[in-house]
Amino acid sequence: MLIELLEKKTPEFIPPHLWPPNAPALNAVDYNAWEILQEEVYKTYVTDLDERKERLRTEWAKLDHVVIAA
Repeated sequence: MLIELLEKKTPEFIPPHLWPPNAPALNAVDYNAWEILQEEVYKTYVTDLDERKERLRTEWAKLDHVVIAA
């Protein structure tokens, strides 16, 4: 039921069959990427959700993807 709600209300939702397996190697990369993004996004105070989304998109685009590939 929750999945159906997320699919309906969240256009960017990735369905469970596309989720990566819970592997330590994947999690380490995921946490590293989020740590870097979080540091950049929150350098200054975020006032609302739209601003946060825009900052995430901007910082993701600027992120050196070699960090993720490594």
